[in-house]
Amino acid sequence: MYIRLEVEPCDLELTDNQVLPLTSLQSAFPGAVGVSYKTLKGAKRALRFDGVAFHPPAEGWQETDAFQVQLSGKSSFPFDSYENASKQFEKAVTTVQKLMDQNYNDMTYIAPPSPPSPGSVSPRERLRAFRRKVADYRVSNDDLTTGFELPKSELEKQFSELSAILVGKDAIIEALRKRVDTVNQELHGQGDHEDCKKEVKKWKDQVESLEDELKLFREMASKQENMTNKVKSLTNELEELRNTSNAKLQSVHVEFERVCQELKEFQQQHDLLLQEHSRTTAQLHETEKKLDELRHLHDEVKARFEESEKSYAEQIRAANELRERMCNENVRLIKQINEMESETENLRQEKELQSTQRTDSYTNLKEKYSALVEEHEEKIQESASLNQLIENLNRHLTDITVKYKDLRSQRDGSPPNRYYM
Repeated sequence: MYIRLEVEPCDLELTDNQVLPLTSLQSAFPGAVGVSYKTLKGAKRALRFDGVAFHPPAEGWQETDAFQVQLSGKSSFPFDSYENASKQFEKAVTTVQKLMDQNYNDMTYIAPPSPPSPGSVSPRERLRAFRRKVADYRVSNDDLTTGFELPKSELEKQFSELSAILVGKDAIIEALRKRVDTVNQELHGQGDHEDCKKEVKKWKDQVESLEDELKLFREMASKQENMTNKVKSLTNELEELRNTSNAKLQSVHVEFERVCQELKEFQQQHDLLLQEHSRTTAQLHETEKKLDELRHLHDEVKARFEESEKSYAEQIRAANELRERMCNENVRLIKQINEMESETENLRQEKELQSTQRTDSYTNLKEKYSALVEEHEEKIQESASLNQLIENLNRHLTDITVKYKDLRSQRDGSPPNRYYM
């Protein structure tokens, strides 16, 4: 058992080169692999395909107003009806608009390296990939600078303070050393003086403590210098990271604007499809009205044909009966003629014997014979006219039967599948 499915025709836009891209055809008819048309003579021909687009016929696209789409392979559509498909498309557009309204001005994030382009060229797949990238790699400016700007200023402050302390300590130690030398010279000049020894010892202890403190500060300065180098390297890395982030962010913005533009184009195509659907629905209603009128006309013609068929059948039956009677009558007349001929022959023989006596009788018989012959010829002519009438009735019945079959085929025939471009 098979069922016949018809697809609503739609209009597809041609490129500037007046060709039909395969992507545009498959967006309207998923699984389409070719386009064909019929010439004015009824010959079916396929459009030339160069691997990317379909080229017009030799006479241009105006050669015909109907093109047939050639489908291949298994085709499954996830929507139950055109209304469900429209709702699904509106949901997708609403989701994208919400995504655009959410943090569109704050989309400062680091995008990962672009993945290889998927096999499908559907904008919906590209939109899904773009949304996954936005959800996985959303980073703010505060996250990029946290942990770098504050340590940088604090380390610089500590480094300047340590430098000032080291310079002061060096000056103090140098002054103490000079004072110790002066005291030693005084001690050598004055001899062994107990107070001077105590003072020298006190200053020596103070110099040793200051030297230990200076050593500690030098170690701290060395560590501070290493930290400063690390801060500089981290600052450079942060700057490179910012530049990379800005470049990737710019590319993502461009991709987002392109996807938004494609969504607008698909919205326009969706509106065109809705208009085409409304126009096709109106044409379908008009076609149904015309079909109802043809049904009524067919019923009237059928009733008239049945009445004519009954009338002609009755006339044919009466003509057949009349023909049969005429045939029987002709047989009877032929028998009578044969009998009369035999009787005439007998009378002729008798006439040879009794020519004189039977002259009058022979004349009468001859007249009867002539009358019978004339009657027989009239019956033959009447039979020929009846045969001609029966043949005319048969031809008329054949013509009516042919017309009835034509009307039935026109009623049962379905309109061809037309795809307007």
